[in-house]
Amino acid sequence: MLVPRTEIATIKAPWRLEDGVSLINELNAKVIVISVTDCDWELIQKARSRTQISVGTIIQCIREGALRISSREGMQGYKNFCVNKKEVDQLVADNSEGLKKKPQYPDGVVSTASAFGRSIGMRENEAFIRLVRAGHTPASHVDISTAGKKRFYVTEDDIAAFHRDYLTQNTMAVEFNGFWRTLIARLQAAGVKPFTSGRE
Repeated sequence: MLVPRTEIATIKAPWRLEDGVSLINELNAKVIVISVTDCDWELIQKARSRTQISVGTIIQCIREGALRISSREGMQGYKNFCVNKKEVDQLVADNSEGLKKKPQYPDGVVSTASAFGRSIGMRENEAFIRLVRAGHTPASHVDISTAGKKRFYVTEDDIAAFHRDYLTQNTMAVEFNGFWRTLIARLQAAGVKPFTSGRE
């Protein structure tokens, strides 16, 4: 989430540089490299112009795993990020109204815990939610449905707390600027074991 460093509307570039760099690093960790001749993909800005879905919504869908992100061989940076046309069209077809609306979260909340977990590569078996339930990392807001099911949300402080204590394959690749399989192999060779929780 990018937070304006000022509320003055006349400032042309109100975003904090570190937030922009963090976003680029997060998206780069998810990038699939494609051929320069591959016509099945389009630039994020072009997808926005073609469908009228906001860039923020497109990025949120990428974070949640609803859209893949790619970059053409030899090209780097935000202006070269692409999304798959068919996937974008399918999202429009499935969510003709809902996708254009920003999610409404409680004050201070920036994401559902599930969406944050997926954004850092913790996709299987609700891995991030299991950490939350076991008390290993915080989720500051909880909603309980009429069926009694808990839904967890995270704030910026919750996210920062997680990053202070844990590395995932995705975040490790970004932080150490390397391929995650190589980094995992080095840890295994040094006898470092992954964190496991003995309880839910």
